Amino acid sequence: MEEYVFILDLDGTIIGNCYYQSILFNLETIMKKNNIRINVSEKLNMAYKKKNKLLRPYFIHFMTEMKKKFPNSYFYIYTASEKKWANKEIGIIEKQNNIKFNRPIFTRNDCIKKIDNSYSKSINKIIKKKHNNAEILVIDDNDVYIDYPNNIIKCPSYNYTYFEDLWHFINENDVKLPELQKIIIDLRYSDYIAPYSIKYGNMMQKLESYKWLMNKCEMINNSNHTNDLFWKYLTKIIVKKNITSFDKKNVYNINKYLVSK
Repeated sequence: MEEYVFILDLDGTIIGNCYYQSILFNLETIMKKNNIRINVSEKLNMAYKKKNKLLRPYFIHFMTEMKKKFPNSYFYIYTASEKKWANKEIGIIEKQNNIKFNRPIFTRNDCIKKIDNSYSKSINKIIKKKHNNAEILVIDDNDVYIDYPNNIIKCPSYNYTYFEDLWHFINENDVKLPELQKIIIDLRYSDYIAPYSIKYGNMMQKLESYKWLMNKCEMINNSNHTNDLFWKYLTKIIVKKNITSFDKKNVYNINKYLVSK
């Protein structure tokens, strides 16, 4: 039976902007090192539920329909995200949405670092080991692959943001930790965290932080992404047009169809 291999990017392709979620993971890691327990699991689990749209709309529909059409199909994640975070995040996505990706998960360790500190990807290490004669379809929101150029679907970036007030997870005494202080300074500088904690600041500091939260919520505009239909359209063209080969011509036509939408 013919094999069908789908190689999928994560950030901007399957999910939106997960920066707040990755920071929660980092905070928990730092706290554990210092024997301080915080529980971010509930917040992370909530973010990746289908209804909250950090997971791109219709992605589960895509996987379900592809498995129906191609019973001998495989779904690999290939992301430039750091390995520990990618494994954690993908485990949450699977659990919250009752889906399963194939292993191994390919992460930054499997990418090629360039002089400008960006990353390229190569499919050879995936294909040569297990799926040398498979039909291959790569889906990514960036042009980062150095091989198989005729098998790539370039998707629009999905940047939906699921906001978290990061101060909620930081206790007043914990701010004294040097490692945590550095992260807070970086977050303030990059405008990802309010200037002060609403829980512990004085009245003027609380007022400044409330204003920051209001402005941040206004800045995070998810309206362009709430009705994203990329995975729905991709599923439709493969199923309705009965595409069974991801050769150069078919992939070109898929890309052309998607651009017209």
